[in-house]
Amino acid sequence: GHRVVSFSLPCHGERVNEYGEGIEGWANSIKAGIDVFADIRATGSALIDLCLERGLAHAETIVIDGTSRAGLAALHILSAESRITAAAIHAPVTYIPAVTEYHGTDENPMVKRSNASALIPQLADKPLFIAIGSSDVGVGAEHCFEFYAALRAV
Repeated sequence: GHRVVSFSLPCHGERVNEYGEGIEGWANSIKAGIDVFADIRATGSALIDLCLERGLAHAETIVIDGTSRAGLAALHILSAESRITAAAIHAPVTYIPAVTEYHGTDENPMVKRSNASALIPQLADKPLFIAIGSSDVGVGAEHCFEFYAALRAV
């Protein structure tokens, strides 16, 4: 069998804060200089530590999954965690400014380093399944296809 665990992303559930809830909270946090992706990577690593300590998982047999902005979160954790074997992402945000709440952030340094393309060097040798519709305007399917092509190129 297998086990499934999850955690609340920044600005979701019990983690809603002064920047707001959900994707608007992420956008407001980033615009205020708060790196939500550093938080996500740290939380993901802490969850893996906890699962290993409790015997709920075995290193190098862990798979991560995420949809939309959680797909981008999964890529960030995968890029930082050698204990994760593979990932599956569904309709992932791969280019943050494609999402309505982030329009106009193309030149934001935090956004640039948080886009999926910035993670390619760390993702190049990791198994990754990506599923997205051919015209998903909500997350910018064309950006996902560009990310995939760039990842395959390396």
